[in-house]
Amino acid sequence: MKIDQESTETKIKGLQQQINSLLERKNRIPDELVNARKRLTELLDIPEAELPFAGELIKIMPAEQKWEDAIERLLHNFSMQLLVPEKYIKSVNHFIYNNDMRTKLVYQKIENKAVQPIRWSTDDNDLVSKLEFKESAYKDWMETTLLERFNYYCTDDLDVFYGSKKPLHPMA
Repeated sequence: MKIDQESTETKIKGLQQQINSLLERKNRIPDELVNARKRLTELLDIPEAELPFAGELIKIMPAEQKWEDAIERLLHNFSMQLLVPEKYIKSVNHFIYNNDMRTKLVYQKIENKAVQPIRWSTDDNDLVSKLEFKESAYKDWMETTLLERFNYYCTDDLDVFYGSKKPLHPMA
């Protein structure tokens, strides 16, 4: 009985810490991932801004809030990826493979070469047209990657939805 109470109290404290952490931050990146990044930035002696999560670099435009839930669900896994510049990739790989990160950390190597978007969306209903990109060294990479992998057409018209190659509905 006492063990169950201690276990419950430990779970409650953990949940309270998660809630406090989410309230203090401007994003929804889970604590475990934030802590894993912190370990890496301390090892590399660099600011967190040099190892951002993809989700920290994009947000839904204020005028497109009706799409927020659908876009967040669609981009969830992508937004949890840690972006690692090429110059740090060997150190990051070595650290991750030789340490228990206590979480699943997905990271993406960002090469030094300049990336130009293939094409920029000209349709207001394209998913990328509903996003704002934070000014950063990763902006071009983010735009290009989202255009290549998440070139969805946002519509709440079911006739258009069923006729589109990659549709996204606000209730999806």
